[in-house]
Amino acid sequence: MPVKKITGFAVCYAFVILIPWWTNAPVAGLDASWEWMLHWARATHQQFGSDIVWPYGPLGFVYSPQYHSSSFVELLYIRFILIISLCSSTYYLINPLRSATRCICFALLIISSGYTLDALYISLLLLLMHQQFFRYNVPHWVLNLLLVSLALSSLIKFSVLLMCVCAFAMLSVWQLKQRIFPYALCAYSVALLVLWGACNQQFYNILSYVRWNIELSTYFHTMAKTGPWQHIALFIISGVLLGCTYLTNIKHKGVLFYALTVGGILFLSYKAGFTRHDALRSLLPFVILFQLYILYTYHSTRILSKIIWGGGCILCFAGSVILYTHYSFPGHRHNSYTLSGLVHRLSLDRTTLNKKFTATQQQGLPVIEGTADIYMHELALLLAHDMNDLMHYRPRPVPQSYSAYSPDLQQLNAKHITADTLYVELLTIDNRLPALQDAPSWLQWLRDFDVTRIITNEDGRSFAVLKRKQHSDTISLSAKSHHAVSFGDTLHIDSEDITWATVTIEKTWLGSVVSFFYKPEMLNIHIELQDGRRVTHRFIPEMAHHGFILSPYIHHASQLKKMMLHQPQPHLQVKTLSISGESSANIEHWFYQSPHISLQRIIR
Repeated sequence: MPVKKITGFAVCYAFVILIPWWTNAPVAGLDASWEWMLHWARATHQQFGSDIVWPYGPLGFVYSPQYHSSSFVELLYIRFILIISLCSSTYYLINPLRSATRCICFALLIISSGYTLDALYISLLLLLMHQQFFRYNVPHWVLNLLLVSLALSSLIKFSVLLMCVCAFAMLSVWQLKQRIFPYALCAYSVALLVLWGACNQQFYNILSYVRWNIELSTYFHTMAKTGPWQHIALFIISGVLLGCTYLTNIKHKGVLFYALTVGGILFLSYKAGFTRHDALRSLLPFVILFQLYILYTYHSTRILSKIIWGGGCILCFAGSVILYTHYSFPGHRHNSYTLSGLVHRLSLDRTTLNKKFTATQQQGLPVIEGTADIYMHELALLLAHDMNDLMHYRPRPVPQSYSAYSPDLQQLNAKHITADTLYVELLTIDNRLPALQDAPSWLQWLRDFDVTRIITNEDGRSFAVLKRKQHSDTISLSAKSHHAVSFGDTLHIDSEDITWATVTIEKTWLGSVVSFFYKPEMLNIHIELQDGRRVTHRFIPEMAHHGFILSPYIHHASQLKKMMLHQPQPHLQVKTLSISGESSANIEHWFYQSPHISLQRIIR
């Protein structure tokens, strides 16, 4: 096939996959809700770092092809810029290679980088590192476009900002050692600040945006459960080949700093991908592998080594595609990144999208005047009304409760409940204990809100409707009773009132090390009720640090209503509790110190 045809195919592939010529209907669901929320945040000029605390930035809506009339055109423009930057930077990077090699490298790199936006971000950053560390000659407009694209990417996803900060820091140190002006760092910083202001963000919010997102990023393990070993193998292979690249090109002046920079990017992509979600973003190590292969091709004349590198990269690409598709989209026939998924998306007409949107609006939430917020994560059910000005969505800073998984984030949400009406559905992820979700906010509900009714939508899901009181009630906690227990020990609870429990579980030194590089043993809480039932939930120690309602055991909207109305529920009173590791190996004491539990009564 002629070189121009292969190159044209690669460019067309990137444009078709990454630019959503189709549109996604706004629908209910965990991921769809926060994606839709990002479009809403852009349309209403929410301040990131104060109004919204989320792992995505003010341009986060670009990540999702959800259709929103006020932001979709902007989404298309930004994605178009990212694609142009990828294609132009890649072209000038591989231009010195021979025709056939240049054609193959260009096509494979564009295809691998265009498979997901996450891969595109990593590829853009690595392309810049290639250009800067090894002093490739590229036109100024290509370099500036690449820097602007990285600034755009940094405001789309916070993990990209972290990677860019680390990469630019290493690059600037090396450039200063070589007595080279750090133009890339300066231009990137200016572009970042200009774009932040262009997104209608206040400059004084930058520090709080970084502070709260670092808080979110610190607790990667709370979102993770299990993942396939093949993913870890991909990251390990990438690290080994990175070391081989360094040893092969050790005489080059910039290769040490380059290896350290790419190693940092690889580690951050591992932490932000595999350890945060189940088997997420397996393409990232492949993109890094292939970038290293291009570097190897530049500086090596050994044909056998090139064949081994090329074969290894192709095998890793195949494995990455299979793992990404299988584990990230289980049970989805129409994966967005497959041919059938693309055909399915392109076949959606406007009538079908309107029907899906209308169905989301009609899932049972009544329209109430004033402002409203929804717990725990089905934001789309309110946003559907907000788009038509039927209700005004007023979220807490961390809009979905499962992500408020640190003590400070939970307190932040509790202090910023500003809506007049709350819709509460006690729905959790990963079988977490419902009372742990936004636990400090439950005290605010008891103090400032009344339950007006329970509604059940067409899907059988129940919501408690909480209306703000004119005058807040007085809520206090009794004196603490302290209990030191070991993992697996049973603690008896003697109380017929609402019991507030504070659980402190500190990590051991081994737990801290394992949390940094991987994720520690997950914990479960085992509860026995007065009626003899036993329930087990996933227990996240950080979410219990400031306390939660232990008894009665609330897991349904009707039970929440009875508790708030002072109606006794003796069968739901907790009789005993114990905390243990999820596995049967009893190794949790290696990672955590023994639990310290404090119990108090809530006095109203």
